[in-house]
Amino acid sequence: MLKILCTLFIFILISCNNRTENIKSADGINNNDLYQVYINKYADKELLTFLEGDFSGDDIDDLIIIYRESEYSNKLVGIYKDSNGKILMTDPIPAPIENYIIKFYNIDEKVPNEILVSGQKGAHIGFAVYRLENGVFISLFENGMENCC
Repeated sequence: MLKILCTLFIFILISCNNRTENIKSADGINNNDLYQVYINKYADKELLTFLEGDFSGDDIDDLIIIYRESEYSNKLVGIYKDSNGKILMTDPIPAPIENYIIKFYNIDEKVPNEILVSGQKGAHIGFAVYRLENGVFISLFENGMENCC
């Protein structure tokens, strides 16, 4: 428990800086198959940032994307392959409006990795820890996300 709290504290400190870059294209995405699934569904949405890494627990890089849903709403989706190689996409979940950061952590030292998401909306700062379970990102812990997403 102490390890989780320390990790979350460090993550909050990281979240409070302004190092976020807006990514207007997919430059840097290595898995084009996963990215193409995003484009097929959300071609009209502005890609804000992404992160590749394993969140599904199969030791193969997956793709997380934060995109602009509207002027006042951002969303996060995860794209991954199941055990049969079929590409799947999670339902969108709310994402921070500004200074969004996505990181992979293995907080509980079990597969799959957890995803830490943080950011803000104006003066409101929030962060959450998610894990993929049965094809859905579930929130393990969150603080302030209702005000920053």
